[in-house]
Amino acid sequence: MRNKNVSTDLVYSQPTMCLGCHLTVILFHGREADLLKGCWQCPKCQRIYPFKFWKIRKATQKKVAKQKEETVIKAERTVPTWGEIWENRRRTRR
Repeated sequence: MRNKNVSTDLVYSQPTMCLGCHLTVILFHGREADLLKGCWQCPKCQRIYPFKFWKIRKATQKKVAKQKEETVIKAERTVPTWGEIWENRRRTRR
């Protein structure tokens, strides 16, 4: 059971690959870090990753944008795909 009286000054991340030393490490930052000016730091090479430029946030934003584009493309599509053409041919031949 954890002791609630013990306070740590650092917050640790999930294991993440550092782009500086190319090792999988647990990044850290101070508990009072500012959301705009704070950053994660690698314990091996001391490379910093600002919160607002964090690579995971960028990756998720791209993924969401890509999903939105796919739904728009599917909604606007009027030309049948090859799969639909093939199914229609199979149905009419029977």
